[in-house]
Amino acid sequence: MNPNDTAQVQEYVDSIRRPDSEFFIRVRYLYKNPDPAVRLTVADLLANSNDPEARKYLRELMFDPNRIVRQRAERFFWDDGFNLDELLKDDRTKFEIKTEDKSESQPNNQRVYGQQINPRRRNRRNKMKTPKKGLGLQVPNDLSDFLIVEGTEYLVTKDFLFPHRNWTESHFALSEKGLYMPRIDIFLEHYKQFIAAINGQGNLYDGNRIRINDRDLEELKKYRLNHYFHLDAIFYNDLLITDHRIVNGEIVGKHKPLITCLDVEGMADFSILNSQGLPIQLAEPAIYDPPKAMRYTAPYIGDEDEETIKPTVGLFCSFEDLNSLFCTASSKSSFLAQGVLGCRNINNT
Repeated sequence: MNPNDTAQVQEYVDSIRRPDSEFFIRVRYLYKNPDPAVRLTVADLLANSNDPEARKYLRELMFDPNRIVRQRAERFFWDDGFNLDELLKDDRTKFEIKTEDKSESQPNNQRVYGQQINPRRRNRRNKMKTPKKGLGLQVPNDLSDFLIVEGTEYLVTKDFLFPHRNWTESHFALSEKGLYMPRIDIFLEHYKQFIAAINGQGNLYDGNRIRINDRDLEELKKYRLNHYFHLDAIFYNDLLITDHRIVNGEIVGKHKPLITCLDVEGMADFSILNSQGLPIQLAEPAIYDPPKAMRYTAPYIGDEDEETIKPTVGLFCSFEDLNSLFCTASSKSSFLAQGVLGCRNINNT
């Protein structure tokens, strides 16, 4: 079979009902075929393949020049565990959505969206290895392991923390260090300041107000580029659930109406954001120019007649040649390049 012969490829693809590893050995070479229709079919087949390397090639299709191919690949890449309800229901956890308890000292309109965690599972998590850096809270007066997010009241860790943990696990791991996951608006503001610094157009300062020098900035690039970052955002129909904290073994978040934002995927204008940190318009011209113009996948809003709306989470993809904000990521997703920045208030609240 000639991989460049569209007719032969399509005939071969049509003859396959259920792709397996033997089939995948051949189909892996077709994902760069010049015909978008072939790449689209390959995305479908990769998604159903049980070959362990399928996700590697599916991820490359997420950056395909054809918009439809990108959308198909993204949907499949995050589709293994879209539903947070299912994530939190297993033999060791009990998931509940609780209504506001006015007897608690929680702000009005705050609801709980989280899980009850078994103590044995918590102990097992405590034994996991954590980075040696990023522990500035153990020395309360030394904030050198943090960076100031200028214009806000927040600090973020210099280090890329807890790789290979999913969105939920990252919340618990951060809480054990007295930290929490950054909201989208906090993370993007920090990232803009980081890009400005490495381009010589601004400065970064650690938590002690000491400027990050060029040598440390080069070191910092190792923790910012070529990684995926969990963001504190659950998108659930017309809601944004954020500001999560661990309270009595549960993830507690605030439900807020999703403010009008860009509702299509594409190259978005990140120079103008709503108060929740989401873009409101496409970039014109649609030329990649971080941090002003970056790839964007909009929150999923189901049709009125759709019975099941699947919640998704926020994820930022940081690569030297392409940065993307995903609002359609899976909470179950975890791999080595995926982690989180720790966040805390300057006044440690």
